[in-house]
Amino acid sequence: MTKLEEKKEKKKTKKGKKKGRGFLKGLIILVILLVAGYFLLYKAILVPDRSQYGGEFVAGTSRVNILLVGADSVDSDGSEGDARSDTIILASLDLKHETVSLLSIPRDTRVDIEGYKNKEKINHSYNYGGIDLLKQTVENLLLVPIDYYVIVDFEGFKDIIDILGGVEIDVDKRMYYRTYDGLIDLQPGLQVLNGEQALAFVRFRHEALGDVSRVQRQQEFLKAVFAEVMQVNSITKIPELTESISEMMVTDLSNTKLTMLAMKFHDINFDKDVFTNVLPGNFANIEGLSYWIVNEEAKTEVIKKYFSQEPIVIEEENSK
Repeated sequence: MTKLEEKKEKKKTKKGKKKGRGFLKGLIILVILLVAGYFLLYKAILVPDRSQYGGEFVAGTSRVNILLVGADSVDSDGSEGDARSDTIILASLDLKHETVSLLSIPRDTRVDIEGYKNKEKINHSYNYGGIDLLKQTVENLLLVPIDYYVIVDFEGFKDIIDILGGVEIDVDKRMYYRTYDGLIDLQPGLQVLNGEQALAFVRFRHEALGDVSRVQRQQEFLKAVFAEVMQVNSITKIPELTESISEMMVTDLSNTKLTMLAMKFHDINFDKDVFTNVLPGNFANIEGLSYWIVNEEAKTEVIKKYFSQEPIVIEEENSK
């Protein structure tokens, strides 16, 4: 090969490399644009306008905040009847970092309820004014805007668990207590609980820490249910599950938004991407009634850490 031919061959090689690099760069830019567009679409549809909230509210711009309420009965609009809120959890779904924060609020938490003179237990607000008053009460307590709500009849969970064939839970202690409508009787240890047993596990509160221990078990229960639903052998049960879930749930989330959230977080890792907390505080007896008194300083730190737009970084607590 002559020197002239060698030069031409080198030029062709350089041009080929440049074209290859140019194609790769273009492909990377296209992927970035698609990911950004995907994220912005989710954000535009799922995150509502919050201009009505003041500057003191902690509102992550890419977070969706959902009030989860477990009630002993559910009306079609979630606002009538004598239902009590047995479980109150504020869930914050971070669309950007794909993490979830769950803050359980003990139902005995002492709060101000709009329209009522004396401080009362937070679960009374649901009984007094349904989901609207409970939502307002939680917002005033935490200074976090609530975008949507989901009310679940816990009795309906029994059917869900039985359809799944049970759920594996590590029962932390011997649980034996006769209630007004039945008997809670569980042995300690890792086991598969049926619907009736799982509901008993969630509701047991007759111990030193009472409602605080109960809300921690509720968090463990929700994780276990999610893990079971994600099992391959549960896929064939989805039609039956969907029907049962629709019967036990009232929400202002549209089917489109529910589907988008399910797609966004369907492969979330509960050990790494879900952060569970209980509203900080301590027990106190006031005029013969037991209350959970909020630790305001600790509450502010929890809200700032788990509900702002900054990524959550936990070294010790979440390294399991």
